[in-house]
Amino acid sequence: MVAMNKFSIMVSLGIIVLSSTSCAPVAVVATGEVGASIAEERTLGHIIDDATIMAKIKNEFAQKDVANLLSKISVTVKEGRVLLTGSVAKNQHAIRAVKIAWSTEGVHEVINELEVGDKDIKTRANDSWIATKVRTKLLFQKGVSSINYTVDVNNGVVYLIGIAKTKQELDLAVRLASQVKGVKEVVSHMTLKSDPRRHKN
Repeated sequence: MVAMNKFSIMVSLGIIVLSSTSCAPVAVVATGEVGASIAEERTLGHIIDDATIMAKIKNEFAQKDVANLLSKISVTVKEGRVLLTGSVAKNQHAIRAVKIAWSTEGVHEVINELEVGDKDIKTRANDSWIATKVRTKLLFQKGVSSINYTVDVNNGVVYLIGIAKTKQELDLAVRLASQVKGVKEVVSHMTLKSDPRRHKN
């Protein structure tokens, strides 16, 4: 019965996002985010809120069409905390992206990790390879709940955001990520499960 309720909520979310935005692909992404995240440390309510926030931000990027932000910026949302990563051509584009994120209802924090500069195809491919390797390491590592970690990579820098069960688990995850060939740095924006600030959102 519980599974049926969750499924119903997932379907409803897809309808809500689809009807509140004019960008259908964004709605699909948001629904997929919820479906993949049921086993996370986040509550189902937070999962739905985060998916909705992400969809709204991406839709704004698409609608404003400022320097094609949608294709250049990765948006991750965890319990109302928005992480922006990627490379944009001008500093004003990064500022614009941050303003859009902050203006979105439900956002409690915006973490700006955007870089100014061009990113060539080779670098993009390398970042994608690194991200896959890091995700694989976390997935098969005993003692790390990889579903709670979102991995993004930009110019060889690995960004982690999500909820770690313990500091020991987080330290292990950071160490594993740093061991992947090509990683220049690991930046953690993870929150510990016991962090009292999580319950204020």
